[in-house]
This record gives sequence, C-alpha cells and structure tokens, in this order.
Amino acid sequence: MARGVLWMGALKVSVRGISLVSIVILARLLIPADFGLIAMATSVIAFLELATAFSFDIPLIQNQNADRRHYDTAWTLNLLFHAGLTVLLVAVAGPAASFYQEERLVPVIYALAAGFFATGFSNIGVVQFQKELDFRMDYWVMLSKKLIGFIITIPLALLLRSYWALVIGMVAGNVLGVAATYILHPYRPRFSLSCAGEMLGFSKWLILNNAVQFLRTRSPDFIIGRVSGTSALGLFSISYEISALPITEIVAPINRVVFPGYSKLSSDISLLRQSYCDTLAVIAICALPVGFGISAVAVPLIDLVFGQKWVGAAPLVAILGIFGGLHALHSNSGSIYNALGKPYLITLTGACNIIVLVAASVVLILQYGVIGIAAAYLGTSILLTPFNFFILCREIKLGLTGLLSVLWRPVVSSLFMYVCVTYTDMLFSPITTNLFVRLVILFATGVLTYLIALWSLWLVSGRRKTTAEYRLTLLLWRKARSMLAVRTAKHRSQTS
Repeated sequence: MARGVLWMGALKVSVRGISLVSIVILARLLIPADFGLIAMATSVIAFLELATAFSFDIPLIQNQNADRRHYDTAWTLNLLFHAGLTVLLVAVAGPAASFYQEERLVPVIYALAAGFFATGFSNIGVVQFQKELDFRMDYWVMLSKKLIGFIITIPLALLLRSYWALVIGMVAGNVLGVAATYILHPYRPRFSLSCAGEMLGFSKWLILNNAVQFLRTRSPDFIIGRVSGTSALGLFSISYEISALPITEIVAPINRVVFPGYSKLSSDISLLRQSYCDTLAVIAICALPVGFGISAVAVPLIDLVFGQKWVGAAPLVAILGIFGGLHALHSNSGSIYNALGKPYLITLTGACNIIVLVAASVVLILQYGVIGIAAAYLGTSILLTPFNFFILCREIKLGLTGLLSVLWRPVVSSLFMYVCVTYTDMLFSPITTNLFVRLVILFATGVLTYLIALWSLWLVSGRRKTTAEYRLTLLLWRKARSMLAVRTAKHRSQTS
C-alpha cells in the first residue's frame, strides 16, 4: 500500500505536468471561445453521466471472491449504460444548443457522445491491477490515456487552429485509451448478465453517493450564482480549488490505494482497524498542516499567484483552507464503508452534510455574502466531523481513546504552526513588500514550527515506536540512506 501511494503520487505529478504543458500550448493556439464551447458540451455530458455512474469496479474490488462471471457482467453492464447515455446525449444535443444559444454545440456533442460510447468497451480486466495492489501497472493505464490525448491534440491544434482539434483529440484519446487497456492486460471480456442483480444491488448506492457528492460540491455554486452573480462565483470557485489541495494532492492518491487494501482486510476487523488508524495518522500528519498553512498565508499567496484583481479571494481561502484540512480527515471513511460492503453509509453521512450545508449557505449568504458560503462549509465540517467519526468508529470498533491517540499530535501541531505563521506574517508584512520573500519566510516558519511541535509532542507522549510519526521518519531516513548509497557507489564506479 505504501508503494502504491508513491505510484499514485507520481501519477498525480505526471498528469498535472502534462495538463499544464497542454494548457499553455493550446491557450496560445486557440481562442477562449473554443475552450468555452468544449466546456459547454462537457458540462452536459458530466450532468447526464450521473445517471450511469454505477462504478462497477468498486464491487469487483470489494468482492474478494469475484470470478469471471462478475467481471464479464460488469463489462456488459458498463457497455449497456454507456450505450444508453450515448442515445440520450444525441437526443439532448438540440435542446442544449438552444439553451446555450450556440448551434455549433450540436455536432460537438454528437462527436463527444461517440467517444463516450467507445469508453464503454474498456477492458474490465485492468481493475485487477488495483485489486491486487499492482499500482505500477495501474499508473501506466491511467497515464497512457492522458498521454494519448496530449500527443493527438497538440499537432491537431497546430494544423486546424480550431475547437475541432480539442474534439477530435478527446474522441481519439478515448478510442486509443480503450485499445491501451487491452494491450496492458490480457483479460478478454465476454457478454454476460449472470451477476447483474448482485452487482446492481451494490452499485445502486454508488450512484446515489455520486449524486450526493455532486450536490455537496455544486449546490453552493447555484446559490452563489443566483444571489451574488458571476464575479462572486468566480472568486469562490478559485478559493475552493485552492482549499481542496490537501484532498486532491495528498488524500486522493492515498484513497485510491487503500480501498483495495481495506477490501483484503475486511474479514478481520482488528487488522482493518489498525490499517485505518495508520492511514488516518498519515493523512492527519500531511493534510492538516497543508490546510492550516494555506489559511495562514492566504493574503500573500493570492496576491502573488493571482494578482490584485483576485484580492477578494483571500478571506475565502483563509476560511476554506481550514475546511480543507478538516475535511481531509474523514475523506477516507468512504473506502472503509465500501470495503465492508456498506456503501449506504456514505449516502447517509453525505445526505446529512448536504442538508446542513445548504441550509447554512442560504441563511449566511443573505447576511454576509459569498464569505457566508465559506463559513457554511467550515461550520458544517466542524459540526459533522464528530458525527462522521462516530459512524465510522462504530463500524470498525474503534474507541474514542484510540481515535484521539492518532489525531491529537497533528491537530495541536497544526494549530501551533498556524499561530506562529500568522504572528510571523504580522511582523514581516510591514518590513518587506516582496511577496515572494514574504511567502518563503512564512513557508520556512510553518515547516520548522510544525516539525518541532510534532517531534516535541512525540517525545513527551512516550517516544512510542508504533506511532506514524516515528515510522514515517524511519522510512524516509532509510530511503535517503539508500539513495545516498546508490549515488556513492555510482560515483565510485565512474571514478575508477
């Protein structure tokens, strides 16, 4: 699982790098209207895709006794649902074009619908890579799809200088990405519906969970857009994106890895509980200081990266940064519920979150504007985090003492770091006007104070060698020594 986290972290870096290069090149070759047209089409597809988001790979990973019948059924159902959605996309292309008042949208949706239909043929066998914790191959499956799209789209943009370069690149990327799944895994699926009832019984909760997730992340957007307008929505969107960094960059790769690991341990609650505590400790140690740190440096960060026209995002980031750190703590619970075969618990906790969040958002935005939405997110997270942990601890028989023993050191250390960084910023902001220097000073202060606090609390709590802090430090130390030994040996061989 630890090696898998490294592979998924490498995937995240690789995909981010490809996306950045692609955006920079395409932005110089195409005009903003081209991107806007594609965004319209993909928004229609994303909304309708909720109807087919059954995530059949999850029951395959969760079921340790899944055989060929289950894999073939999952492939067949996936293909059938993709075919149904393709027909639906063709049907709504005209109304969507009328809604957006953009006739060019019709052929674009037709083309993207064809590419979407092609993805339904993807080789279900690649799920085996994730299930067997072979994340090296999982890395290549996911990276190949991104690389194929990049390699096709850039030359087409140079040749066509039109939005059709994006469309053709996306469709070709989908088709060739499907071919890559058959090249990378020898499994050859067959048409079968023998286990349809069993798989749909599990997956019906997954589609509800996807809908709940969609509402949780998108419902405040509708409220802001309706009450405060596009400018406020733009500020909030960027602020939320920044605050989500602890989840998207740290927790997401971990969650992709630990779910198949949890599934293998689901028959032994004691081992599953220990694995969860280890994972939660790593998430708390890494994600909490990032969230609190983003909050503490919100003003210079926004000024330096986005400029003065985005200055209104700084107070939003200051609030949402703390939300991002807290939300990361229980973002791993869904993997536990799916591993235990209880996806309905994700729906339960998510529905409670939506009810509180929407109610708070409606009340607070009328009183405080868009900053009230940010406060609603943070307040909902603070209010419901104990509830989420209560449900989880009940399922894996984890006591309050065990949970606090994992969390208290990272929480206290992050709060100490936040206070130190905030005080340092108050001291240095009048002294230097260079935002980059100011951020470097604050970053160094945050890293130093957090590590000192975490190490000090580990010392006073008994220097236990079973804690995640000790084990992570030992792992990094051994890795550094190993890399140094390899470099030394290579240097000596070159010298001789």
